[in-house]
Amino acid sequence: MTQLTVIKPAETEGFLLPKLGLLMLFGLFLFLFNFIIVKNKLTRDNLYAFLLLVIFLGTVSNSLVNLNNLLVQVLILLTLRKVYSIRKLNNVLSKLFDSGLWLGVAFLLEPFSIVFLLMIYAAVVLFYEVSVKTLLIPILGFCSPLFLFFTYLFFVDQTDIFYSLFTFTTTYDFSSYDSVFYSTSFFLFFGALFVAIISRTPRVFSVNNKFRRSWFLLLFHLAVALAFVLLIKQRDGSELIAVFIPMSIIIANWLQFLKKKLFVDLILLLFLGYSIAIHFIV
Repeated sequence: MTQLTVIKPAETEGFLLPKLGLLMLFGLFLFLFNFIIVKNKLTRDNLYAFLLLVIFLGTVSNSLVNLNNLLVQVLILLTLRKVYSIRKLNNVLSKLFDSGLWLGVAFLLEPFSIVFLLMIYAAVVLFYEVSVKTLLIPILGFCSPLFLFFTYLFFVDQTDIFYSLFTFTTTYDFSSYDSVFYSTSFFLFFGALFVAIISRTPRVFSVNNKFRRSWFLLLFHLAVALAFVLLIKQRDGSELIAVFIPMSIIIANWLQFLKKKLFVDLILLLFLGYSIAIHFIV
């Protein structure tokens, strides 16, 4: 499977323009994340989710220089922006096409991002209705950038590059995570995530409202993101950004409903202190 490269990681060193582009891309990533939360009311207090995401990203800050992976995450966020907004039930067909279109571009950079196609159909099932149109339109959007890319490669006689995108190969070598750094990070963050899920899910599902379906979509988003991390072949830590997105929103939903705000502050300080200290300890 060929993965298209926008710029080689080594080329980002010593050049102002790529670093400036990386900074702007990172800013766009944070903007899109906050935009999705605010517009779709995924949390009551948007500050918690944003702060948690920044803390999580700070933990793997050394891996954020991977411009290609960060660009893939931005494209996935552009996809999710349309997916989560389906709950509003306006211009649904247009949103389905746009979400498929953005995901198609992400596929050209990272073929395993195709797993997020499941998110589109999950949103259709939860918020809209399953029909021939709603099944086909995301595929049409997804195939549009692929068709343009194939047309270009056809004229330059390099169609092998296109076909190699569909040769899915992965590795089950997770030795890159076999360190004290990742072990402690997973224990702390996924421990909080587990508590958040078992604490909030029964209460959310006990109320019959639209947020209950949004919560289910969030949990499904987490499952898809985990599958993406497990399938991706090149692991350097930047792929965990895909998991940090739903994780920060889910944990934020738990924190905002805790009655003892001192306890919330202590948890946030623990996360913040850990994300800084881990770089000096390990």
